[in-house]
Amino acid sequence: MSRVRYDGSVDLIAVVMSLPIVLAGAWYAFNAGSIRSLAEIDGERANAIRVRLRRVNGAVMLVLGFVFYFVIARTRALGDESAGGAGWLLPLAVLSIVPLFLLMLLLVWLDWRMTRRLRRGFGLAGVLVTMLTITGCGDGGALSETTASDEPPPSPAYVPTTRPEPQNLPTADVVIGDRTYTLMVADDPDERATGLMHRREMADNEGMIFLFKETTLRNFYMKDTYVPLDVLFLDDEGRLINVDEGRPLDDRPTIRSDAPTRTVIELRRGQADAAGIQTDDAIDIAPALEIADVQ
Repeated sequence: MSRVRYDGSVDLIAVVMSLPIVLAGAWYAFNAGSIRSLAEIDGERANAIRVRLRRVNGAVMLVLGFVFYFVIARTRALGDESAGGAGWLLPLAVLSIVPLFLLMLLLVWLDWRMTRRLRRGFGLAGVLVTMLTITGCGDGGALSETTASDEPPPSPAYVPTTRPEPQNLPTADVVIGDRTYTLMVADDPDERATGLMHRREMADNEGMIFLFKETTLRNFYMKDTYVPLDVLFLDDEGRLINVDEGRPLDDRPTIRSDAPTRTVIELRRGQADAAGIQTDDAIDIAPALEIADVQ
């Protein structure tokens, strides 16, 4: 089989093998600034760190792609007896491939870890811990917004040593789907922070509505909350964004909205399906707003 004489022209096989890395690097480098912040707390600073990380990774991928092309093309050219010696660039390029590839994998992994931390509401503290120690961090709150914390995360099966009384708030009758629910109205920070903590029982037609001043992505968990819940997130027009499940006494902030929200409703587990409510369905929260003083 004849060999193609190397004359400095483009090596198509080398192009095909290196092009995916170059394209991935170009995407990382030029689209890093377009990713939106996933963090509810310190979102702008956390997202800025993530953008810089992606741009660095883009540059690494671009360099790796071009080095990979050079190594393949030059190695193939050396198969031609008239191609001459390899020179000092080829062994240097070969030696650089492995560390560049490992650095690329590390940066991709860090970006993935940071994205998970931001989605779970760890904010800038979680990002810095990920960047500096490459370990996780935790935060806390009772079915309410999570906040960053320097303390280690509590056990997912945490059980309080005392039994404080659940809070008793004014209620409003709100129609959800084809059913009417009596919802306690939590409209100030203390009420929202306490939520349904310490409540051992709740009727099928009962629940709680959280009213916030700001519209933003929100993360929740179930510390000291014993009743399994459906957590409904609404947009500014009162339409259902998504429903997530709250598991009793789960301290992990895994309950989250798929889009910015300022209204959240908690019902007993299974009531969202029982009411027949679906994504984009509207819920009239006017009865709750009439008695609320959102702080």
